[in-house]
Amino acid sequence: FRRVLFRSSLVRDLYPEMQFHNVKVVMETPDQALGEYEFTAVSSKTGRMIHQLFFGRLAAENGKIKLLRESLNLVEVSLAIYPNGLAGFTVTS
Repeated sequence: FRRVLFRSSLVRDLYPEMQFHNVKVVMETPDQALGEYEFTAVSSKTGRMIHQLFFGRLAAENGKIKLLRESLNLVEVSLAIYPNGLAGFTVTS
């Protein structure tokens, strides 16, 4: 489960010094896992210190990932990406 958390190059580029902490496996069966994890890191785009609390569910079948769902704080993501945080985000119709 932990190895999957580090695979996204977008996340690694945005938070180059990111280290997960407080990793808790809440539920684990032979084919599923549910966990909580968090990190605090400096955004490479805005220079802001960002704190993220995630939860993720991983389902596997025949040794391969079948499903990976994660939830995170989108306000913290906007602070990491946009210089003006959510004020820098626009919705196009």
